[in-house]
Amino acid sequence: KLTAKGIKVAVMPGNHDCNNGEAKGYSGSETYGVESINYDEFREIYSDMGYTGALSYDDNSLSYIVEINEKTWAVLIDVNCNSNPWYVDPGTLDWLREKLEYANDNGISVFSFTHQNLQNHGLNTTGYKIRDVDDELFYALIDNNVKANFTGHNHFQHYVDLDNLKEISTAAMGVYPCYYGLIEIKGNSIEY
Repeated sequence: KLTAKGIKVAVMPGNHDCNNGEAKGYSGSETYGVESINYDEFREIYSDMGYTGALSYDDNSLSYIVEINEKTWAVLIDVNCNSNPWYVDPGTLDWLREKLEYANDNGISVFSFTHQNLQNHGLNTTGYKIRDVDDELFYALIDNNVKANFTGHNHFQHYVDLDNLKEISTAAMGVYPCYYGLIEIKGNSIEY
């Protein structure tokens, strides 16, 4: 329904979406095991939701960049469909740094999206963070003036700001109550 109204949709895999040995099918109240989709199948299934027409793709993961307008990018960073889930592939970091440096040098505002969070959002969230060895992903984002990172793994609405990187944990639409946040982009700043 969103795409029918001309609204761009961009998706990225979560930790249950690819190569999941516990994938399930449902029939009424019954569940049964099914074959999980792989990396290539995910990209094919969701080709019309961000992957087709993306500005750039990473060869090491399902990460990609969507141009919102000439001066604004959305960078979707996948850490779930690679060979080492929850970790950022070194090749992905190289690709990301190159693209972020280009954006920073050319006055392009960047918003990043990760399934798992980069920062601690409070009680019981430390174990759910991306395994960011030496904080390389975190520093790649702050060194290149990324405006905010959006994350969703924790399924609750929360906001933190560390070293000028705002991180907004977004609630899940299927979890009651359906919290949501509003962001307002004003020039080169963001308000939540």
